Amino acid sequence: MRSRGGRSDRPAPFCSPSRTALPWQDLMHLAFARLHWSPAVFWSATLAELQAAFVPVRPPAFARRQLTGLMERFPDAQPSTESGND
Repeated sequence: MRSRGGRSDRPAPFCSPSRTALPWQDLMHLAFARLHWSPAVFWSATLAELQAAFVPVRPPAFARRQLTGLMERFPDAQPSTESGND
């Protein structure tokens, strides 16, 4: 929902309702140390770009049919009933 000023009433992605300030020190550390961004790249990034760069993407969970298919293709090895001592 947008207010009259054109700003969204929802908090920014990095902000929780109880915390209104962005963790700038943490974001800068990640950008400079891990991503090797220059200060110019960091300060020109939008909040959406920062979120895409820093928030881990979780792969989608397996659907039951995918798991069943994998279990059929790669069954667990059955223990041998032979003693092996002839």
